[in-house]
Amino acid sequence: SKPTPAPTPAPTPAPTPTPPPSPAPPQPIPAPKGKGIGVYVYHHVHAKPNLEFTLYTGRPTQGSWVQRPDSPTPDWNIQDTIRFKKVEQAAHGGLKTPASGSMKMLFDNGFKCELEYDHPGVDSTNVTASSTCGKDKAGGDIVQAIVDRATGDSISFSVNIAPPPPATLSF
Repeated sequence: SKPTPAPTPAPTPAPTPTPPPSPAPPQPIPAPKGKGIGVYVYHHVHAKPNLEFTLYTGRPTQGSWVQRPDSPTPDWNIQDTIRFKKVEQAAHGGLKTPASGSMKMLFDNGFKCELEYDHPGVDSTNVTASSTCGKDKAGGDIVQAIVDRATGDSISFSVNIAPPPPATLSF
């Protein structure tokens, strides 16, 4: 007699795909062409290991991100996500004024903060910019906000110091 063949094993179920982060960041929206001031973010942290972070440009609460016609490289889009992977990397957006709002930052060590801006439109002396990123132990600004008060044509954020990891609870 012939040997009985072994039963065929049940197929292995396909692995379940990893769900996207919840909630998923909104999709970028192309910024319309238009005139605006420059908003700049610079990676100036010289650290080992290299510091990486993500910028979420969001949508201004007043005004709009625009693509400036005279910018040598394209401005970022509305609700853009930009990865900063190396020192001296920079990104920029065109901001139609009057405008105000904030952009979120997430560092690879889990630290989160925001870059805030406000531009009244005509009066360049009342342009403000700041960050919620705080200071390091020595009192240095993790992110320095710089405003051109002479012309009001630029707002810059320089990431200068690696932020501490978020506090963890210990029991």
